[in-house]
Formats: sequence, structure tokens, C-alpha cells
Amino acid sequence: MLDSHGVDDLPAPRAPGDTNAEVLPAKKTKAKVQKEVEEEKPMSKRKRRKLEQLAQKNASKEVRAEVLEQLKAVKLTPDQAELLKASQSTRLSKREQKAMAQRRAQLGIPLTSDMKETLRRRPRQLKPKVENDEELSEEQEQHGEKPETGNIVQLSMDAPKPQAQPKPEMKASKKLAPKKTSQVEAMATQPLQRVHVERTADIEEQRTRLPAVMMEQEFVEMLLSNDVMLVCGDTGCGKSTQVPQFLYECGICNGKDFLIGVTQPRRVAAISVSQRVGQELNESGKVGYQVRYDRSNCTEDMRIKFMTDGILLREVQADFLCRKYTAIVIDEAHERGVNCDILIGLLSRAVHQRRKAFQEAVAAGRFNKDPGTARSADEPPPPLKLVIMSATLRLCDFTENQQLFPVPPPVLRIDARTFPVTVHFERRTEEDYIKAAHRSVWKIHKDLPPGSILVFVTGRQEVHRLCRMLQQTQLLTFNSGKALEEAAAEVAEQEGKTADLDLEASDDEGNLSEPELEEGNEGKIGDAGRLKKKLKGKRKKKALDTSGDVKVEGVADSIKPGAKRKRTNEKEEATQDIPDEMPELSFAVGEEDVVVLEGEAATAAEDAKDIELRNQRKVRMSRLDKSRTAGGVFKGVGFGEGQMRVLPLYAQLSATKQLEPFKHPPENQRVVVISTNVAETSVTLPNVYKASSGASAFAIDRISKASADQRAGRAGRLGPGHSYRLYSSAAYENYFPKFAPLQMLHTPMDPVLLLLAFLGVPRLDVFPWPTPPPAEAISAAIRRLRAIGAIEDDGTRAEGSKATAAVVKCTTLGYRLAALPVAPRYARMLLAAVSTSADLKADHIIGHACAIVAALSVGNLTCWESAQEVEGAGPGGLENELVRAQREAQRRLDEATKKEAPKWSQLRDDAEGLLWLMGGYAWAARGGDEAAEAFCQKNKINPRQMAEAHSLMQQLAELLQRRLCLSSAGFELQLPLLPRPPTPRQVQLLRECIAEGLLDRVAIASPDLGHRAYICADLGRERPVYIHTASNAFRHRPHPSVLVFNEIISTHKPFMRDCINVDPLHLAKRAAAGGCPLLSLGEFIPVPGPRYLPEQDKVLAFASPSYIPLSYALPTVEVEVPANSIFRYKVFAKALLEGMVVRDLPAQDKLLAKPTLLLHAPTNPRVSALVSPLWQFKVGSRGELYSRWKHDSRFLLEGYLKWVPNTAHDDVRMAWPPM
Repeated sequence: MLDSHGVDDLPAPRAPGDTNAEVLPAKKTKAKVQKEVEEEKPMSKRKRRKLEQLAQKNASKEVRAEVLEQLKAVKLTPDQAELLKASQSTRLSKREQKAMAQRRAQLGIPLTSDMKETLRRRPRQLKPKVENDEELSEEQEQHGEKPETGNIVQLSMDAPKPQAQPKPEMKASKKLAPKKTSQVEAMATQPLQRVHVERTADIEEQRTRLPAVMMEQEFVEMLLSNDVMLVCGDTGCGKSTQVPQFLYECGICNGKDFLIGVTQPRRVAAISVSQRVGQELNESGKVGYQVRYDRSNCTEDMRIKFMTDGILLREVQADFLCRKYTAIVIDEAHERGVNCDILIGLLSRAVHQRRKAFQEAVAAGRFNKDPGTARSADEPPPPLKLVIMSATLRLCDFTENQQLFPVPPPVLRIDARTFPVTVHFERRTEEDYIKAAHRSVWKIHKDLPPGSILVFVTGRQEVHRLCRMLQQTQLLTFNSGKALEEAAAEVAEQEGKTADLDLEASDDEGNLSEPELEEGNEGKIGDAGRLKKKLKGKRKKKALDTSGDVKVEGVADSIKPGAKRKRTNEKEEATQDIPDEMPELSFAVGEEDVVVLEGEAATAAEDAKDIELRNQRKVRMSRLDKSRTAGGVFKGVGFGEGQMRVLPLYAQLSATKQLEPFKHPPENQRVVVISTNVAETSVTLPNVYKASSGASAFAIDRISKASADQRAGRAGRLGPGHSYRLYSSAAYENYFPKFAPLQMLHTPMDPVLLLLAFLGVPRLDVFPWPTPPPAEAISAAIRRLRAIGAIEDDGTRAEGSKATAAVVKCTTLGYRLAALPVAPRYARMLLAAVSTSADLKADHIIGHACAIVAALSVGNLTCWESAQEVEGAGPGGLENELVRAQREAQRRLDEATKKEAPKWSQLRDDAEGLLWLMGGYAWAARGGDEAAEAFCQKNKINPRQMAEAHSLMQQLAELLQRRLCLSSAGFELQLPLLPRPPTPRQVQLLRECIAEGLLDRVAIASPDLGHRAYICADLGRERPVYIHTASNAFRHRPHPSVLVFNEIISTHKPFMRDCINVDPLHLAKRAAAGGCPLLSLGEFIPVPGPRYLPEQDKVLAFASPSYIPLSYALPTVEVEVPANSIFRYKVFAKALLEGMVVRDLPAQDKLLAKPTLLLHAPTNPRVSALVSPLWQFKVGSRGELYSRWKHDSRFLLEGYLKWVPNTAHDDVRMAWPPM
């Protein structure tokens, strides 16, 4: 039925197949819409993340384009660019300053007030012309500037005053100037003359890439305005090589008058950096270096001198003001070694004294301001500039330390242009981090593109253990055809059986129990824990924080600081997909997303889908830009296609093997370097020493955040890198200290205290420490130095009872000990050998003493355990120390019996063993380096330590020969020193000399505390200590009852190293000699009785001395009664009455009492009447009695009259004195 509308309102006819939407059911329409909604899949996190990254990159490009357009608008013209000069050239003449101001005015550059004054300035003999001033005002108006007439009149009137008025009024004129300007002028009064350096094009191109070069102007301006400044620059910014060049080019050396001193913490760094600076300056003769055993590279033309901090400390000891230096740079100050801290404290006072002397010379007119003229004799050196440089410096120790720097020094920060490094954290902190590192390395080798891997572990044993595990994995993979995952799992399982360790991981970081390292030969430090080696004179390494070019520090969830950490109970689907996506995401340039690497080992068999995904990923990576591998810089193989070249790296490794990791990696291999902290740039943490016990303890502890960041930076040198940390982010944020412990807080203070006493610092609390040492360490150092007679401590305290306020004074012996470049106790051994050799002449023991002192100072000369023997032990796989010690001792005894052990291990104690090693190496070294290396390999000796000890031995011999004039005293000390086998008499004397330096480290056998147990003063009478299994005294039977040791190392039990047998009778005689507060002569015994020897004019008696710290009674010995004992005068009075002193004593046969009464009745009037005068005037021998009678003929007359009857008094008076 149609409605009233016409035909026109009817719908048009439809074609076949068309549908009418108006008549379709609504249900179907909704279903269709619903279907379309369901087809839209939710966006994955990965895709959303990529879209966000693309949006950020596009936004960054737009911002970058806008910035470039804005920079173009303010771009300098070529004429304006010519006006830019380095800060060294800012000290222009007046004519050049005027020309510069005119040029700036012509180019339309605003003029400063000084430039305006320069343009208005006229010669002083001419009157100012008004026309020129008006022309200048018109010129200023053209450039939009208003003439400052008021300032012009004031400046024109005040400027000539310093020249026209005498010097007293010159100071008054300075007060009128602004305070800031006067301070700068006062600091920069030293005239400078710029040094022009012609560098090669290649060097110039390389320098332009260094961030430090761009800060040259700021550095020089800050240095000229301040005497002390801090430079804090990231690793790789070029501060070590460029800052010395800045100082040299700005003319601070004043021609050939002064030097620039640069200190480095190690000799290798001093040598290498000096060579690089000489190469960059294109004048190698201007740069030299001096290290402990080499002074040949210091020439007359040298202007920049590199050295270790110990060398500079010796120079400061001789010249406190460092008069031959105008600038001193202390590099790598973040290590905060003992020498570094002392240098900073001493130089802070030297800078002040130099500035004060310079200002006084300027005021007195004794300073020549012309830089080209020669200096006069009475002219003081210019002010000393001190630059302290570091990568991770605790600035608060310097900027907030008012005692060190009353005025906080300015800080110049230099940012390094390193590539981005993505840091990944482990999901769980595993106890056996060696297995975690092993798993991480092979997963990276299997899944990631080319790039070397650097792994940080705690020490030499763990280096060999991880190397063996990786090599076994490769052997199983390539020999048996097993998959990499299967081979790695098998090796880990075998290692677990060997270790017998429960590897259950824990998320509770607060309940982590760090295992102890039961090894006494190595002290290392770890990221999962630091091995605190509290050992004097040795190096403490850092631990596991695996890192590298593709820097490994762990495999797990990588979490940025502040981001939420994913829990371990996430769905398996998400965690299984992450490893497949990891390479493409993690190696994208500028990638900042969190990359999670699954911690558990993958399944051994891969299905076809996983293999296909792997192949596709390789294709995608091959198509990516080369920037993902630093423009192709990362060489070698990836994705598990080639072999791993596993290389160890630690301090005791030979020099040839240490250079292997620095070679370019081969094309068909991936280099994996297993290293201790020697690879962490120049950072080597000091010993951690326990002052209360004197023992060096080994324990696992965490490293600092600064060290972890320093290690992560190793991966960003050549290109974008990754750092995998084998600990969780929770452990890093909550339990890692910000900075490493300072060496000053955990180091024996004996050398420091002696040095300060030598320099005349009576109290340590007035010394400007960057970080004051603990009072406990100072008290222990005072006791030890008093034991060897180096200092005198009167026990007084200034302004309190703290140990730092103790007043100490250096003795005559202490001055001699401080002059030798070894520890005070070792220097005491050398001087004792020189004194003992006075009676030996041709058979002197000075050369042998130099050899033993050098060996004890360096330490760790032998490597009895081979790499295969020690690599199986780890923090988690340690067996009981006693069982291990017994097994090792039995094995060594068996080898010694079969004559398979080296000869040095068969000698009686370590003194004879060290002499054999030093002498044998000295003779072998005559044949060259190859012969010396062969000698070390044959006798299981560490080549580096032995070479170090050999050089120190020669240095000590040369020093004694030169300073003590041994040739004039009749000693023939031929150089170079070649020690010959000592005679039994010489060995005994050497043991006595060694005991002189180790009197505080005497150990007494104590069978009550256990088998082979000893007690010592460091640990007390209740805690036993044992001989180390590496000592010859452990292998020799019977064990000595008394010995001295060089050091104590502690795992779960304390062990003594470098043990030397000591005759208790020698300690008894040493007690009789006096001068040692640790030995007491005790009481003189009546039986056997004392006696007087008329022929020798001596009073002898038997005494029972003792070792005070342990209350140990030494053997009874007959000694000369000392003059400070009244017993001496009683025995002498008895001999006098018996007629043994004077033959014709009057009325000797008429004595009223027996002379023995003198020894048994001290309160008898007759005894006191005769003994008191002898005690009062210290007359205890015939010579002293005759000398006294010459001055007083009535001496002893009244006392003697009481021993004879009254009838004989007249005869005695007439015959007195009976000489």
C-alpha cells in the first residue's frame, strides 16, 4: 500500500545481490560490529614500547633541527672567530689589548669596561683630548651603547696611582678595587709566557675527540685564580694526558726554571702516560718519568715529570716546599692510598707557605716580573699550584674539610664521551657466583653478536676455576657434539659435585650469608662480595662484577634505578619469549628499556621453531646498522658460531701473558677475559688491616657502587656495551656502599707515623688529614715503633686522651730508618745487619740482609700450587681448612721425600729458603730474561714478584753503599749484588737481625691449645695461631718452640707466614741489652751467684728474662749487670771489700762483717753507707772508681770506715784513697 507521497519518493530499483540495510535485523548488525571489535588484538608491550621509542626519536629529531636552526642564527662570522684565543694567550700587551678592543668595536661586539678604558687610555705624558672622547661616544652610540662618563673619570684617575705612588700606597689603591678583582690579581701575579707546541695532524685530530681539551680555557683560568683546584672527570675524558699539557703550554714552567710534577699510583701508569704525553707534545725530551728502580728518563730538558706518589713523597721529605716544582698534579686521587693522603696533607701546607713567601718577596721587591730573565739567588719560587684529579672522588673530604683547605677549592667537572652502557641486574643473588658467571658467559656467546667479554672475579684461584669451566664446556661442545646448553649444564653439575655446595637461591637479601674464602695466599674483593685482605704491603683485588665490551656482570632481570623489579612468579610464557627478543632489543643504539635475561639454563634440545627464530634473528641483526657493534669495531664471532678464547688476567701473571688480552681478537673467535680488578682501569683497592689484632683477614664482602660503575664503564669505550651484574638491584641499592673503604682507615700506620715524626709533626691531630686515621691504628703503630726504638713517646696527651694527641718524637735511630725506602721494621733489620757486620769484615752479612729484606717486603715469591691445583676451589666449594692443610702438607712432604719439590722448600725455615731464592735468581738473571724465566718456572716462583724483589735488593745495596760509605768502613759490597750461599754462622746472625725487626711478632709453641698451635702477642694467649702450610717451618721437623713471623693471614683460623726460627737464648741476651719495651731482664737470681771479673772490669750475674706480651720466661743467661740496676753496685762493693778491685785496701783483714752481707741485708747501716755513694754517682767499675777518686779523694771513706774497727780508722784515713 502506497502512501500519499508520489512515485518520486519510491526507492530506486536495486541490483541483484544488493541488500537493504534498513530491513536487516539489528541483531545481525550488532554481531557484525562485535566481530570487528574482536578482530582488533590488544597491542603488546613490546610493540607499544617500540612505538614509544619511534615517537621519542622523531621528537628528538625535531628538537635537534630546531636547536640547529637557532645555533645558525648566532653563528660567528669568520672575522669574529679570529678573535677567539686560548686562555693562555689572554695576557696580551697593552698595544694588543687596544687592537683587540678596536677590532671588537668594528665587528659590533659589545665591549667590556676594561676594553672601553683601553680605548680611552692615553700616554701619561700627554693630556687627554676631548675630541677623541667625543668621537668614541659617537661610536658607542652607533653601536647602541651609552658612554659611561662617571666610570671613565674614576678609572682614568685611579689607574696611574699604583705606578705613581710608592709601594705603601699601592696597597691602599688595591682596597679601592672590587674584592673579586683584587683576589684574582693577587692570585695571578706570577708572569707567564705561553709555550707554542707543534703537534702532528693525527695527534691534533685525536685530541679534538677528548672532552678535556674543550675545557682548556676553563681549567687555566681556574688554575690562575686558585692555588688548589679539583678536577673530577669520568674515565676516558683525557684528563691524565691533557692537564699536564695545559700546564706546560700556559708557560707555568717559566722556561727551564721549574718542573711540572704528575703522580700516578703505579709505575706502569707513570711510564705509559709519560710516553703518551711526550708523543702528543711531539717532544719526548720534555717529558720524563721516575719510578722506584729507574731514574734514567729524567733529563735536563725535562719539564713534565711523571712519578709514583712514593717518589714525590721522598722528595717532599727532602724539600718540604718542593722548590723545583711550580705545579703538582695528583692523578687517580680516588684510590686514596696512604701515600696519596699524606701528599695531599703535606702539599696543602706547602702551597700556603709558597704563596706567603711569594707575596712577601713581591712586597719587598725581590721578585722579577719579566718571564724571560733569569732568577736571582734570593728570589723565592713562584706560588705552587696543586691539582687533584680523580674519576670518582669524594669531594666532601676536600671541599668540606676546613683543616685541610680553609678555603674550599673549586671543582672542574669534565664529562666523558663514552658510549651508552646498558646495565642488567640478576634476578637473584646467587652464592656461587662463579657458576652464575659461567652460565652468563656461554649464554652471551650463544645469543649475542660479536664482542669481547670481560669477567671480574675475586682472585687467582677463581680466575683459573672459571677458565677451566669454560674450556671444559667448549671441549664437550666441539668434541662430543653436545649442544652448548647441555655441555654447560654438565660442567656445572660436575663442578657442583666437586664443590658439594647447596646452591639454593634466595630473594631475601637481608639473610644472605657470605661464605668465607679459606685460602691464605690470595686476598681479593668481589662484587657479589669483596675479599677483604687485611694484609700489610699486599694488594687486595676486587671481585665478581663480570664485565666487558659486551660487559658481563650477571644474567637476570635488568632494572633501572627506581623501576619496579619483576617478580619470579611471572608467567612462563613471558619469560620464555624474552631470550628470543633479547639481542635485537639490547643492542639497539640508545636503548634504555629493561632487558631481562632468563637466569635458568635453557633446555638442551631446541625445537624447529626455536631454530627458525634464531636464524631469523641472525638475519635481522646482519641487516641492522653497524652502529649496533660500534661501527664494526667489535671483531670476532657471535651467536655461538666460533670458539671462545679464554684468557686469564691477574697481577701475578707474567708480563707476556698479561699482554694477551690487549691484542686484537681473531676473526673466528670470541675473546673472554677472566680478570681480577687489575682490569678496572687503574683502581686497585688497598689492604684491609685490623689494627687491634695485626692480622690480615679474608672475607667476602660487597664492592662499592662507585667501583661497580667504574667497571661498567669498561663496556662503553669502543661502542655501546652491556654490563651484566651477578646480583640483584635490591642488593645493589640497599647493601652496597657508595664508595670503597679508604686505605687510610685499614692500613698499618707505622710508616706514616715515622714519616710525620721525621718531618717534625709532634701530634697527628694537627696534621691536615683528608680523612683522619682511627685512634686504634695510631696506638698500635706507636707501640710497634717503640718496640724497634724508632720513636720516643712520653705518654703525654695534648688536649685530651686520644691517641691522635700523643706527643711523639723521632729518635736518632728513627731518622736513619726513615731514610730507607722500606717499612720501619725491615729498615731495622738492615741497620742491625750493618752493626753486626762491624766485627765480621770480609764475612759480613749486609748483602744477605738486603736480599731477605727485599723478599719480605715484596712477599708472595713462590707459587707452590699450580693453576690446575688451585682453580677448583671457590667461595662456595671450599673444603675444611684443616683437612686441606693436612692434605697439602702430606703431599708436599711426599714430594720433598721423593726429591721432586724445589730445593728451597727442603730448607729449615723461610730465612734460608728466601736466601736461596734471591741468590739463585740473581745468578740466573745474569744470563738474561729467558734464563731468569726458566729459573722461575723450574723452582715454582712468581716471576713478577721475584723481579720486583731483585730490583729492590739492588736498590737497597746501592743506597747503603752510598749513604753509609761501606767501602771506607772496610766492607766490600760489590754491585750488582750477587748473594752467595751463607755459612751456618752467617745464617744464625741473619736470624738474629731479622728478630730485631720482628720483636713484636714472636710466636711461642703452646701444645695446650692444640696440635702445632702457637700463641702470639697480636692475638693473645687464648687464641691459637698456626704455621702456614706454604712455610718451610711447617715441613721441617721438629717444629721450633720459638719463632718470628712476618704476617698473619686469617680465614677461619689464623696462619703465620714467613716463619723464621729464633733461639730463645738470643731473646734473653736482647733483653739484657735493654732498649726494648717488650723484653724484661727480670730479677737477678742468687744461684749461681754474681761475680766481678777483674781482668774485664765487669760485673756479671745470672738473670731470668721474659717476653712481656706473653709472660714467657726466657732461658737464664749470664749478662753484665746494667748501670741502672742497684744490684750492680752491691756486687761491685762486695768485690771491693774482697780486694778484687783494689789490691792494697787498708785494714782489709780486719772487716767487722762478711762482704756477702751486701747482697742479703739491704737495710743494714754498713751496707747502705757503702752502696749509696756508689749508686748515687754511678760508680760500678774500677775505671769509674779511679776517675771519681781523682775528683774527690774522700769518696767512700766514711762508708768504708764503718766496716773496719775504730782502731784502724787513722791508718785508713792516712792511706786513703788506695789507688
